[in-house]
Amino acid sequence: MVANAAVLNSTFDVDELLNLILSAVDPVVPHETANLILVDEDMEIIRVVRRKGSTVHEYADNSGGHFIPNNSPSFRTMVETGLPIVIPDVGNDPDWVEIIGTEWIKSYTAAPIAFERETIGFISLSSSTPNFYNDKHADRLQAFADQASIAIRNARLYKQAQELATLEERQRLARDIHDAVSQTIFSASILSETLPRLWVSDPDRVKEGLIELQRLTRGALAEMRTLLVELVPEALTNSDLGDLINQLADGTAGRSHLEITLEKQGKTTLPPDVQTTFFRVAQEQLH
Repeated sequence: MVANAAVLNSTFDVDELLNLILSAVDPVVPHETANLILVDEDMEIIRVVRRKGSTVHEYADNSGGHFIPNNSPSFRTMVETGLPIVIPDVGNDPDWVEIIGTEWIKSYTAAPIAFERETIGFISLSSSTPNFYNDKHADRLQAFADQASIAIRNARLYKQAQELATLEERQRLARDIHDAVSQTIFSASILSETLPRLWVSDPDRVKEGLIELQRLTRGALAEMRTLLVELVPEALTNSDLGDLINQLADGTAGRSHLEITLEKQGKTTLPPDVQTTFFRVAQEQLH
């Protein structure tokens, strides 16, 4: 079981994990087919998300792999008790619901995948041999299901954390666009409306204004390029570091009226994490 836990916790990718669960259950409890079933948030539908077994024993039902728990006594019992079930001989079980294409199943066991009393799915195993499964099989399957529960929970939390981090990063970029780029563009817009009025009366101020307009638009363009680079992580690591820092300098000069001189010598390819670190250092220094 320790080895199984290591396998199940070797990835945070949900799709990959679901495949691993069915592969890892093979040495735990013998079976001819295995189903991994997940429950929707409202507990209204349970859905077979992974199937594994002999092609001779493929399911041929027309349910699409979707079931309603209240119509399935076995699943309903597991949800209510939180315990595995074992049906040594399905022919002698009055609650057994036979689905078209599963007539070959003679013995069955399943265990709930639960976390803090919340059932999130099931693992079910089938055999064509009557009286094949017993309580020991069910107990072993439940122990495995408990490990699968932790792995699924961790993978989902990791996915949620990634989605939250992405959302926070997008919100930060939106704030940067609003606080920096939009203000710069607004200033450039006001200046461009003012200059034509001064064209005849004060040519010197027009010249100064054109220089200022160039500075503003160049800074806004540089900041937009930097923000676009940050939206695509690969662009940050694949671009030339000198060009990236030059964009940072132009953006800072555009919004701060500072004269910034950047000296660059040579080019080199840096490891992605090193390049990202140097970029962030330069970004922080200019801020």
